[in-house]
Amino acid sequence: MSDDRTVTAFLITITAPGFSLPAVVVGRDWGAASVGTTLKLPYGMTGMLAAVGIFAEEHVVNYGVQFGLNVALN
Repeated sequence: MSDDRTVTAFLITITAPGFSLPAVVVGRDWGAASVGTTLKLPYGMTGMLAAVGIFAEEHVVNYGVQFGLNVALN
């Protein structure tokens, strides 16, 4: 696959100029992982917490935390 590619974007709902950028060259060997848990909370709620990350990709550092709350309405 060629590494010399561009990505072009423009709006289709209004008249506006588009733009082009070089496409990102991604590695072929990398991984992604996430680990998390849920917790039952009072009043029909459930909480969620997760750690996420992408690793083994040269020049890329991507780690984060996700949290959420689900409320069951009866």
